Amino acid sequence: MKLPKVLAKYNGPCALIIDQGSNQTGWAILKNGTLERGLFKLKEKSVYDRVHTLFYGIQELIDTHSVEVLVFEGATIFSHQNKAARLVLCHLHYRLEELAEQNEIPCVEIHSGTMKKTVCNATQIEKDYKAGQRENRRPKKADVAQGVISLFGLDPESKHVQDEIDALAIAYTYAKNY
Repeated sequence: MKLPKVLAKYNGPCALIIDQGSNQTGWAILKNGTLERGLFKLKEKSVYDRVHTLFYGIQELIDTHSVEVLVFEGATIFSHQNKAARLVLCHLHYRLEELAEQNEIPCVEIHSGTMKKTVCNATQIEKDYKAGQRENRRPKKADVAQGVISLFGLDPESKHVQDEIDALAIAYTYAKNY
């Protein structure tokens, strides 16, 4: 994986980036021009157990990497189509804020529209929209995935987990805009 210039030059506070998911949660650590990434795979059936697993997994990342800021996608999670997923995501959103408060670190919520625009503006995708080669002129989730694959030099033939892709998109957006 190649690191986009904006991330390679990043020298801000150690940031833990979280892409909340009801079955999988992507994460990235952005620190001194380096990026680590991973995925929490949630196998538990109950909402409580999933959130519990994530809470302690995220706390371990905070402790291990001396995280100074917690970054995640903002309130768009509340419009999720699936009721059960929305319940998990709302609970997780609250617990992320709680973790930040307990660890005395700030939270940065990035709106999905900001993330989509930032990633697509950095790639050929935005030029395609302006040239009328794409419909609707509003970047879609697939456009973000395509942009991240391009920015990070990921293999487009490989199966990428959407939550990992989104965590990289959030990391890129944070480094570029904050």
